[in-house]
Amino acid sequence: MTLFARFLIVCAFLNVFPLIVFSQNDTISKTKSNKLYFATHIFLGQGFTNGYKPEGALSVNIQFQGEERFGFGFDMTLISPESKGFTDNPPANLISNYSEGASEPFSTVNQNGAPYADRFRAYSLYISKGFKPRDRVVIDFQAGFSLYQMKRSSYTYRYFPRINVTPNFFGTSGGNAPYVLVNEIEGSETFRVGAYFRINSIVRFRKRTVLSLSPFAHLNGEQSFYGIQLGVAFGRKYKSNILK
Repeated sequence: MTLFARFLIVCAFLNVFPLIVFSQNDTISKTKSNKLYFATHIFLGQGFTNGYKPEGALSVNIQFQGEERFGFGFDMTLISPESKGFTDNPPANLISNYSEGASEPFSTVNQNGAPYADRFRAYSLYISKGFKPRDRVVIDFQAGFSLYQMKRSSYTYRYFPRINVTPNFFGTSGGNAPYVLVNEIEGSETFRVGAYFRINSIVRFRKRTVLSLSPFAHLNGEQSFYGIQLGVAFGRKYKSNILK
């Protein structure tokens, strides 16, 4: 499933989720003078990390925020970057059983392959404080800690030369063109604890249209990544009270 397809599914689910859980109220009342407003932010954008190609980054951010714009929440970010060596046609020195003296070189590789590709998942708990520079605009600062789940896949390549066809009564049979088989080897998962930061610039254009621009960073001692995303927000009471 592509990253865009996952984005559509998550959007559809989280658009209904607040209605189910909070019975279309979108508020949790601690006292009559202190209310927390619930919002779900969905972000899609570009992520970056050293040694990798830029890759799409999907985030789901659930937030509870009071009228003074102090809040807390949970953020989940997914990114699966490919190493800069990722290629459809690996160089000959990476291919097992292949030499310059091969009778016929392969023409293409049918599967993607790379020395390695990683999958990152970051689960973050944060506190936040929003500032309102003008009507219908809030700049929200989020900071917290994250649990990082990382999984690396390595790849091997093996060359298979041409197999000649065999003549028979009906003509010929068998045979194939030279090709390279790509084998993915999934490594073990590792977990790290690190820091999470996000600055979410939120603009309410109409009564129910809320868009945002959000740079973010996930920092840990092994593999940090950062990026920038566009987002949409769901939460009727959040829009009318926090972004009024």
